[in-house]
Amino acid sequence: MSIRSGEAPAGTGPEPVVAAVPRRRRRALPSRLPAVLAGTVAAVAVACTLWAVPATREVLLDSFTERPRTYAELFFTASPGFEGSTVVVPIAVTDHGEGAHGYQVLVTLESPSGQTLASSTTALTPRFGAPVPLVAKLQTNADVALVRVALVGHPQSLYFRFGKSQTPHG
Repeated sequence: MSIRSGEAPAGTGPEPVVAAVPRRRRRALPSRLPAVLAGTVAAVAVACTLWAVPATREVLLDSFTERPRTYAELFFTASPGFEGSTVVVPIAVTDHGEGAHGYQVLVTLESPSGQTLASSTTALTPRFGAPVPLVAKLQTNADVALVRVALVGHPQSLYFRFGKSQTPHG
């Protein structure tokens, strides 16, 4: 039995075919590097130029960072109470960046029917980040059910109800 080149011996089946896979050539990175560097430098230059404009900087900061909002804080430093026929209302105001030169605090006493019994407006000079205490004293001989405190010109307000809560039980 003779075997010719390219033939398989009889009874052994077809010869396995192995295909050669061509190797990829690596691209030359240095040819793209100058373009990438130039684009990066241009982007940084544009960002620096925009950052130098105050209005643009504010918009960017508002877009990418959580910035604290300015507000005035109004709160009771203790529960309001009575000294004879005088209602004593201890409060404080803290300026958190509003930059106000002064606040007006309105304290109102109300009867159980909602009628205004007495009111007082007091000027207050704020200090940034520090509470400024104020004790309002209002004279009345009537039955006081509610104390309302408002920061004039601002949405902040407080109330304190004397006596039993009027919320339904059940």
